[in-house]
Amino acid sequence: MCANKDTTLEVFGKLGRETGVKEFNALMRLCVDKARKTPDDQVILRQIYKAYKVLEIMKEQGFPVKEVTYGPLLVYLLALSESDRKDEVLLLLKSIDITNVSSVNHISNIFRTLGRYMLESTAKTFLQALKVHGVETEKISNYIYNYAISMPNLVVGDIVLNINNMHTELEVVH
Repeated sequence: MCANKDTTLEVFGKLGRETGVKEFNALMRLCVDKARKTPDDQVILRQIYKAYKVLEIMKEQGFPVKEVTYGPLLVYLLALSESDRKDEVLLLLKSIDITNVSSVNHISNIFRTLGRYMLESTAKTFLQALKVHGVETEKISNYIYNYAISMPNLVVGDIVLNINNMHTELEVVH
């Protein structure tokens, strides 16, 4: 149901309620809870995709999407990353507005995931968004570090070079 915006909104309409953040968050929780309760990878992926679609619908409808909504998806982002599910990781990353994630640990984990898959352009986009949003330089520097140390098969010299290059390119003090 979540995969189709019109169907989702129609169901909420039949309930005789105005569709709001509370309803979308409840629908998101249902998708994530169902994914948590099953060992079946295909069911998990379907539920994650549905949760992603709920986020997209919320954004289209102009509802605020905050960390309360992202929390369960960030847990799945890490699990997918550890399971080498790059396509699903990319799908979830598309739905995240990094400026709405307030937990330093969550953001650090996102950058570790980006590094693991060497998603430099996404990392730079997220870092720039955080910089524009007014995040402290020290935190941005730590996120760059989290990204660089998570890149596979790099020697120390290459890690340092990547860290220095990103700091220079983003005009961030070490």
